[in-house]
Formats: sequence, C-alpha cells, structure tokens
Amino acid sequence: MWVLVAVGVALRVWQASGGMSLFVDEIAIARNIAERSYAGILAPLDYGQVAPAGFLLVEKLLWSFLGGGDWTLRILPVAGAVTSVFLFRSLARRALSGIAVPLAVGWFGIGVPLIEFGAQAKPYATDVALALALTLLAIAVEETPVSQRRLVGAGLAGLLAPWFSQTAVLVEVGACIALGTVAIARRGSDARRLLLLVVVPWMIGAGAVLTTSLHRMSAATHAYLKFFWQAGFPPSPLTRASVWWPWQRLCDAFGPHMLGYRPASLFVVLGFVGFAALWIRRRPLALLLGAPLLVTGVAAVADQYPFANRLILFLVPSMLIMISAGVSEIAVFLLARSRIAAAGFLVLVLVPPVTRIARFHPVYRQQETRPLLAWLKERWRPGDVMYVHQGAVPAFVWYAPRFGLSTGDTVMGGCGRFEPRRFLGDIDRLRGRPRAWLFLENVNWLELRLILQYADSIGRRRDGLTIAPSSPSFGTAVQLELYDFTDSVRLRRLSADSLRATPPDYERQTMGCEYGPWSPRQGDQ
Repeated sequence: MWVLVAVGVALRVWQASGGMSLFVDEIAIARNIAERSYAGILAPLDYGQVAPAGFLLVEKLLWSFLGGGDWTLRILPVAGAVTSVFLFRSLARRALSGIAVPLAVGWFGIGVPLIEFGAQAKPYATDVALALALTLLAIAVEETPVSQRRLVGAGLAGLLAPWFSQTAVLVEVGACIALGTVAIARRGSDARRLLLLVVVPWMIGAGAVLTTSLHRMSAATHAYLKFFWQAGFPPSPLTRASVWWPWQRLCDAFGPHMLGYRPASLFVVLGFVGFAALWIRRRPLALLLGAPLLVTGVAAVADQYPFANRLILFLVPSMLIMISAGVSEIAVFLLARSRIAAAGFLVLVLVPPVTRIARFHPVYRQQETRPLLAWLKERWRPGDVMYVHQGAVPAFVWYAPRFGLSTGDTVMGGCGRFEPRRFLGDIDRLRGRPRAWLFLENVNWLELRLILQYADSIGRRRDGLTIAPSSPSFGTAVQLELYDFTDSVRLRRLSADSLRATPPDYERQTMGCEYGPWSPRQGDQ
C-alpha cells in the first residue's frame, strides 16, 4: 500500500517539477490574482474565469509573499494533489476490503488527469482533496458514535469547505441527502444531533457559497461558460437521443480526455456493479459515494453545472472506489469457478490504466509559450514586427515582458469570429515589412489554415518554430512563423478587403471570442 502511495506522490511531484508554461486558463486566473487587490479578487473575475474565494485569497497570499512567478501559483494545487493520495488511501481502506483496496489506491495514484491537473494553477486538485476530506468526514460521523465536539468540528469544516472549492457544494448537498436519509431512518437523539450539528451547517455553507457565487459571475462569463461547456449539459430540446446523454457523460470520464480507459463502457458497468455490491452490504456508504454523482447530474440537467471532463474530476475518486468494488466482486465470483478466468479478468481491467500511464507519463505540457518566446528572443532583430493572434494575446501579455518584447513592435489581433477579414486585415498591417512574425496560439484549425494560406500567398516564409502539446487531455500547439512581406508581385495577389465571403462552415467551426480568456482587456491592446 505504501509503495502505491509513494508512486502516486512521486508522479505528482514529477509533474509539478516540470516547469510547464501556464496555459491560457491558468494565465486568466493568474492575471486576476496578480492584477487585483485582496478585495478585488472577490468581485466577478475577468477573462471568463470562476474560482472559489478562499482559493483565490490563498493564491494571492502566496503570490504576494513569495515574490510572484508561475511556480508560486502551483504550490496550493500541488499540495492538494499530494494530500489527495493520502486521503484516498484512507477512503479506500474505509470503504473497501481485500484486493479492492490496493486496486483503488493504485488506480488513483497513476490516474493521468489526477496527475496532470494536480499541477495546474486551477482549483481542480483542491476540489479533489476537499471532496475526499468531506466524504471521509461524512463516513466518520455516520458509521461510528461520535462525540458532540467532533460533530461540531465536522459541521464547521463543512461550513468552510465550499469557500475553498465550489464543487464542495455538490459534494455536501449529496452527503447531506445521504446523511439525512440515514438519520431519518434511524431516528433517536444521535440522529437528531447528526442533523443539527452536521447536516444543517453543511447545507447553510453550500447555500451561502452558491448564492454568492452566482453574484460573483458576470453575465458574459456565464454565457461563455455555457458556450464552452455545452457538451456537459443535456441537449435541448429533449429527444430520444437525450436518453443516452447520462451514459455518454459517464463514459467520457473514462474517455481519452480523462482517465483514458478502454473500453470506457466496461468500467462504467463495473462501477454500477460495485455500487450495487456496496448498496447491498453498506447502504449508507453507497449513498455517500453515489449521491454527489446524482446531484452533479441534476445540476447539469438544471443548466447550473456541466457534467463534463475535468470539471467532474472531483467525482473520479468515488468512481474508482465503485469500480474497485465491482472488480473485487466479479474476481471473487470467477475465482470460485476458475483461477484462470479470475486472473484473465484482472489482467483485462489492469492493462488499460497501466498502459495509459506508460504511454502518457509526466511531464504533461499543454501550451509551451515560454520556450517559444525564448527562441524568438534569440532571433529578434531591430525593426522586426509581430502579429499576435487574438488567441495568443493572453500568453503574450503574461510572458512577453520577461523577454523584453514590447507591445510597440506588435499588432495585437482582434476577434475574427464569423468574419475572417478582421484578423487577415491585421496581417495586412505587416505589408512591406521584411521580417514579420506571426505568433499563433489557441487558434481554431480553420482559422490557422486561413492565416497560413493567406500569409503564404502574400509573402515568403523564412523561419519558424512549432511546439506541440504533450498532454493526453487537451492542449494546442504554439507557433511562430517569420515572413518576408516585401514581394510586390505577391502583395498584389490578394488582400483582406478582396475576400468576397466567409468560407463555408467558418461560422460553425470558430469559437466566440467576445468574452472569455481569449478576449483581451482594453489595456492589452
């Protein structure tokens, strides 16, 4: 067990020590922390971001007292990721028995998204840690006779937790449903104390954070998040295909952008088997593990929280507990009949997680802007100019000062949504320049094709560098291209104004950029 724990911790430390550049969402959070006062970060955030107040305050403290820098923003998430390994070990030992315990701890330790998102300047890792802590607290106050002092302590912990993790609201509501159901079934003075000292404070804390969070989110940010995470909400209007939406979302948790287990449907079925086994043997525990999943699904149906990808990372520990319980049940059943069948089944379920971490091991990198700009700095000459695509503006604003690159030598791209003539017109401002750089990041594939085709038509490519992502979850290449735009024959071929119409499917394929982290503030122009 301790070897498995050590492996999990080592993988998270390995990822954290990789010195990755901040990707666009991390930069959006970082700028809010760096540019605002302590009171300011409690107001609605810029750049399409939402984060819990407590998380932001701790990050601001670390930023202020440790002198700033990318690494200071990752101290809290990494601490949450490492702590989660020990918390999950405790949960596995309390919820499971036999072979299921090391299976669960091993899967959690080598879980690729748990490692990758554990070193990002976002609240994903702290969400997982607090979800585990709250689940352990709920199990402790439900299973054993607890003193009134400990019940009060558990109540206060639940009252504070949502201020540091917004997903703790979903965990606490689910836990309160489970604890309330158990208390009502048992009755008696102990049940009343559980309701009064734990369930009530947890519901108050969840309700207070939910109310304030809605006020801390601007209308533009809400619209952006709904647009970006639309796959995490049921299709509207409801159709027959909508019936499969919950199944698809559960399978996505084991899909290529998350745990990456194949076939994903097998592990979903194992989770249901494990939940059924827990329900038969330890119904309160099954409720505590399953209720947050149900609550998150209901929140998605109500258009309040998307059930998708990394936003449900906090649910992965409960899923792994259920899957491990399911594997244990089936393995015991097969072992009674055939050792070969039991061994074959264990190999079948062990190969996907082990293969995943062997194929995609740390360090995961999503958008390596820093080495790209370092490469540019070595080749920059007096008189050079640069076009910064609108999607690259956040990274340029954050990293350019470190390399002595100023906005005076750049054309900061505007939004080209639905109309490519806008960003191609920005490139036209570089006409006649012998050394013009194109800095491309967070570019839709269709926009990228249009930009490069246009630049190749009016100029000659002289140099360039592309750094691809090394992340199995998501990531985009960052790219620099050097062009000579002085050939008069080529310049006469085409201009942005000569484009007659928007290319087919452009409107459907491009992402909105009038809000969200891709949208620069006026001061960035």
